[in-house]
Amino acid sequence: MPELPEAEAIRHHLVTRNIIGATLQDSNTVDNIVQSGPCANEMAGSTITGICRRGKYIVIGLHLPDGNAARLILHMMMTGSLHLRTAGESTDLRYVRASFQLSDGTRILLDDPRRWAKIWIAGPDDMVPTDNLGPELTDFTATDFADLVRRRRQLIKPALLNQKLVAGIGNIYADEALHAARIAPTRRASDIRPAQLHTLHAAIINVFQHATRYIINNPAPDGSPYVVDAHDARMMLPRRGQAACPTCQAPLSRTKVAGRTTIHCQACQE
Repeated sequence: MPELPEAEAIRHHLVTRNIIGATLQDSNTVDNIVQSGPCANEMAGSTITGICRRGKYIVIGLHLPDGNAARLILHMMMTGSLHLRTAGESTDLRYVRASFQLSDGTRILLDDPRRWAKIWIAGPDDMVPTDNLGPELTDFTATDFADLVRRRRQLIKPALLNQKLVAGIGNIYADEALHAARIAPTRRASDIRPAQLHTLHAAIINVFQHATRYIINNPAPDGSPYVVDAHDARMMLPRRGQAACPTCQAPLSRTKVAGRTTIHCQACQE
């Protein structure tokens, strides 16, 4: 967490707050959060030209004062979150690692108690982590997805987590989608029938759409997407304590698959 639905909810939040077209007047970053590019203060005077998502990354397009284009790329990692504060509005955020002041007084604040979130500042031709991502799931047809996955000889769960294969699928939503498609996380990807992979393709999209809607419709008290340490109805599988399968009521199994905690139902998933 955050995964693709959380990143998409952040993108939606920023877009609906009408910050596209605003000017970055000042920036401040700490803890070496900027991984590459110039000092954040060198972005002063830039205009925000667009906001998109690529996998689990937020990409903010900038028009620099010198006329060049740049990208401000943010990854929340496990514990980061973005918050907007209007001019004069106080904040109780305790772990602000980056702050971007806009021309109307609004501040974009990146809060992260674990200090894992990362920022890249890049020109159009600079290499950035998003360059290594595979396509978005919605860029595939179900048949294309099945053909791609069946070429992998690894287990299906780590195949889904491979960001070079498909961008944006993380540990939690891989479990959710595999459960919805009734596929065991320990099945070898190349052994899964195309029809089952078609079902999995649809299940991943449905899981993402459900989670994104839930996050957008259930914001944190300050209006920002609630994305950190979530254990709520965005997920069907309980991830705490002993719980029953929501489909058949059999006890859920908690195991490790490729080193990742994995929740699945041995009765439903084959």
